[in-house]
Parts: sequence; structure tokens; C-alpha cells
Amino acid sequence: MLLTISIPTHNSTNYLDEALQSIIKEPGLGLLYEITLSDNSLTSDTENLYRDKYINHKGINYHRAIEYGCLDSNINNAVELAKGEYVWIFGDDDLIVPGSLKEILSFVNKYQPGILVVNSQSFNQEGLIEKSRVPLKTNLFYSEKQNNKFMAELGSYLTYIGAIVVNKELWVRNFDKKKIGSYFAHLNAIFKIKSNRTAIFLSRECIKMRVGYQTWTNKSFEIWNINFAEIIWSLKNYNEFSKNKVIIRYPFHSPKSLLSSRAYGRITFNVWKRTIFKSKKISIFFKLFILVISLIPRILFKLGYKIFILNNRKNHTLHFSPKLALAQLN
Repeated sequence: MLLTISIPTHNSTNYLDEALQSIIKEPGLGLLYEITLSDNSLTSDTENLYRDKYINHKGINYHRAIEYGCLDSNINNAVELAKGEYVWIFGDDDLIVPGSLKEILSFVNKYQPGILVVNSQSFNQEGLIEKSRVPLKTNLFYSEKQNNKFMAELGSYLTYIGAIVVNKELWVRNFDKKKIGSYFAHLNAIFKIKSNRTAIFLSRECIKMRVGYQTWTNKSFEIWNINFAEIIWSLKNYNEFSKNKVIIRYPFHSPKSLLSSRAYGRITFNVWKRTIFKSKKISIFFKLFILVISLIPRILFKLGYKIFILNNRKNHTLHFSPKLALAQLN
């Protein structure tokens, strides 16, 4: 088996059904690729869906994984269960772009990279938000020595796990279980794998990311303002310039980052009480700063950030998509 589409799933039965329906339309299921489900849902709804609708599909494998309660551990379990040489880590609420799987299979078979990063689209209940998340029309090939270039150009995008197709053996060797709980353990693994290995970016859009569906919004401040930076800045074999392109070292001490976090709803008074006030990493000054902005109505920050984007960040770059940012503010 060349490729496994591994889907870590959690309480997402209806969206998972849509994801599976989009994938099984692609030719080669059970021959060129398989689908593996790692289900850590709190109910049996997803298991029932599999038994009622997909159990007779050759190439779709279901595994109950209630013991892997964290997103990171469920992702790792989904990869470890794979039988394919390569694994595409697929979101349980995302959709495949028709016809893209054939090109993915062709690329990994021809080039055998350590990592293949695929382009994506984003959508919500109102329709397509952007046709191409990464605004490039040509594929990118990163040599064994182009670690910093890879991080600087694609590091921000790789927070989206559905963009990752990875050699399974390399993942197993490089996944650090100590990073479980950060929600970015996959980033640590990917950048360790890339170090002195080849990687490819496929400009064709292969997956559609559903916007507005997240199961960990109550932890989003800690995940984006603390954990993300710690993962990136702890990596070896990458310089400070490339790390800064992904995220600054201490975003919780950056007024700009904090104001945007308030606009996105990552900062609330409850978050301040539960996480920020107790943190030993955030200075007293910024604890007070965050307290003040948490007490000001969020709508003012949303409006201000929308105006800022429309006037100052209208260009779609490798690191920022104005259409996606505006959609996430709604």
C-alpha cells in the first residue's frame, strides 16, 4: 500500500461522513490507498456510522481509540495504525478536492520525499472562502540543506495538519510523545523529519479545510500564544530568522498579537482567570494589559482588526490570507 489517509476523529460523525463520501469517490481504494479511522469520540456515534455504512468497504479500517484522548495522541495513533508507506493526515471535517489524490500518489511514488505539503482551499457553510490557501502556482522542491527556507516559507501554513503527507517510518522515528498536549506535536515531528531531508510543496489544491469548526476553542489562547511559539523555538537546525517568519518568540508579550487574539476571541475574562493570571511565563505588566482588553467588548476589537486588514493587509502572502482571517473573525 503506497498511501494511507489517516483520519483522527473526535465527536464529528456528520462531518466525517461527508469527508469519507468525498474520498471514496477517488479511484484506487483498497489497492493504491486505504483509509484508517482513529476514533476517540466520547460516544459510539462514529462507530455506529462505520458499522452501518462503511464496514463492507474494502480499504476502510476503523479503530476505537478512546485511550488517546488528546488531539496529538490521536493523530499519532492514526499514523501508527497506517499500513501505507506514506500517510496523509486528514481532518475529520475536511473534504478532498476531486481528482487530487491521483496527483499525490504520483508525486510520492516518483520523488519519495520525506514530506509532501499539499495546497488547500478553505470553506464554511456559506461556501468557498478562498480557492487557494497558498498563493503559488508552481511546485516547490526543498533540498536536504534547505531547512530554513522550508520553515520560513511553509512554517505558518503547516499548522494546518491536513496539508501534510509524510513518510510513515520517518514520522514514527521522529514523533516526540513529550510534546503531546501542545496541539502542535505534529509540527515538531515534521520539522525534525525535514532536517537534512527533501520536501516538496504541491501547488495543486488537494484538500478543503472547513473553517469555524474546532473542538479546542477553550484552550486557543494557550495553544496559539504559548505552545506554538515553544514548539517552533525549541527546534534545532533552524535559525532565528526562519523561526521569526513563523511566530515571534514571545507572542504573549506582544501588544499586536494580544489585540488580534482578543479580536479572534482567544482572550476572554474567563481565559484570563483560568490561564493567563496563573501563568508564570507572562509578566505582571502584560497580565494587567490582557485583563484590561478582556473587559472591553470584543466587537470593538473585531471591527478594528477588520478595518486594519482591509486597509493594511489586503495582500495574500505565504504567511497571511486576508479572506481566511476575515472569515475566522465572523
